[in-house]
Amino acid sequence: MARKPRKPTGEITSRPLVLRPGQEARLGSTKLFKLPEVKAQAEFIVMQKTISCMSSMPLLPKTPISFTKFPKEEGPDFNIAFSDGSNGYAEITEIAPLMGPYQEAPRFINVGQYIQHVKKLVMRKCRIYNSRKLSPIILILYVSHDTFIPTPEIAEAISYNISHLNSNPFLSITLTLFGYDGNPLVVQLLPSPIHLYSKQYNAIEHKSMGLTSTADMEVVKGGMNKDGYVDAVVRFKFPEGTPSEVVQQYLNGENIPGPMHFDLGDNVVIKK
Repeated sequence: MARKPRKPTGEITSRPLVLRPGQEARLGSTKLFKLPEVKAQAEFIVMQKTISCMSSMPLLPKTPISFTKFPKEEGPDFNIAFSDGSNGYAEITEIAPLMGPYQEAPRFINVGQYIQHVKKLVMRKCRIYNSRKLSPIILILYVSHDTFIPTPEIAEAISYNISHLNSNPFLSITLTLFGYDGNPLVVQLLPSPIHLYSKQYNAIEHKSMGLTSTADMEVVKGGMNKDGYVDAVVRFKFPEGTPSEVVQQYLNGENIPGPMHFDLGDNVVIKK
């Protein structure tokens, strides 16, 4: 019998800003991506989507090209084949620092607590697979809920924090971040593709991260003229108590995949 997760899966949502030549901008209907609640089905999609992105990640030690379900209940999630002809294994783990259902997930979470949650998750997997001695094996972390999508800076801080773990059995550790359309961004955490310094990440641990509801937006004015130039104002209605750094993330466009995307229709190019 297929296993279900301990709680329903999260949701990745986005609302398009619809732009057409000669028309006022408007908000379209909310787009939503949700993984299946059956664990095996969710993990299959995560694995399939992640592998499809890995061929364009040249800094990975080995590139997975295909996979099959691991035959035993106890063990990694998948057998994998690498592009060099060798075989290995893949373990998939969700980042979901919450106690109850996703419907009760907080809109915001402390960055330091988030990083420590991921670090403890990776440490637990390291202990398990050091004892099982399966090699080579890769670890794929993924996020299925808006609130838990890290900014690039937070992802780098996670990479730094797990780069100093002792006895890491994983050939590589990646992070899969789904967009509203179901297509992911895959971030390489280990081996780190950049040179990391601890000092630059200490300052972010007391900040907050999170997303406001995509329903709390409105178009104030503007749109696209007939020549393809865009001048539109969109108002975000942040709930009371929203941390200032979360507001700044929106202003900087850091929440990618974010709460809003552009619907340009067919054959439309935005001119800058």
